Amino acid sequence: MARLTTEEVDNRAEELIGEFREHVRECQAHAPQLDERAIYEGWVIQKLAGIQSIVVALSEDLSTLRTIISDPALLRMAQRAQKGKSEKE
Repeated sequence: MARLTTEEVDNRAEELIGEFREHVRECQAHAPQLDERAIYEGWVIQKLAGIQSIVVALSEDLSTLRTIISDPALLRMAQRAQKGKSEKE
């Protein structure tokens, strides 16, 4: 698995901070009484829900791949399907 460098993590953190600042501006434009803390809590919950959805989908994909790999007949079918897909491209 590829490891992220400290610089990559820092860059992503800066991107998220920018996204959050933009989100605060948008929220306060519609509801100026909202404080940054309340906006932050909602924003974080949305981000976590997105991450959770991705993890669930990846877990399901991994389970499917394990099933295919463990069954020689399914593996051959998947390989033929991939080969046919590659030839069409």
